Amino acid sequence: MYDWPGPARPLATEPLRIVEDRAYLCLEEAFYQHWSMSRCICIGDSMHTMALNIGQGGNKAIETAASFANCLSILVECSGGHGPIALQSIHAALQDWQKVRQPWAKEILALTNEATRLDSGATIKHTIISQ
Repeated sequence: MYDWPGPARPLATEPLRIVEDRAYLCLEEAFYQHWSMSRCICIGDSMHTMALNIGQGGNKAIETAASFANCLSILVECSGGHGPIALQSIHAALQDWQKVRQPWAKEILALTNEATRLDSGATIKHTIISQ
C-alpha cells in the first residue's frame, strides 16, 4: 500500500482492489421492432439499450436522429411543401426510415452485448477469450 499521510491512509483503497472490483448493471438486451406509431417515434436507448463499453450508444442515437431529420426533409420535399402531409405518407416514410436504421442498430447492439459478456466473463468461453 502507498504511504498515505495522516487520516487518509485508512480511507484509501488498495490499488489492486480498485482494478479487481467490478460493478455491473444489468441492462435489458431488448431490440424493439416498431420504433414509431402514428406520428410518434422513439429513438436511441428507448428502442435498443446499449452499454457504455464500446462507446456507440450516443453516436447511434445522434445518427438515428439525423437520419430521421433527413427522412422528414425528404417527406416535405416530396409533398411539395404545400399543406398538411397525409398520415399514410408519414407512416410509410417512418417505416422506410426504420427499415434503413434497424440493421445498423442491431449490428452495434450485438457488438456491445458481446463486449459486455467478454468484460464480465459471462461464460467460461468469454472468460478465456478476455484473458
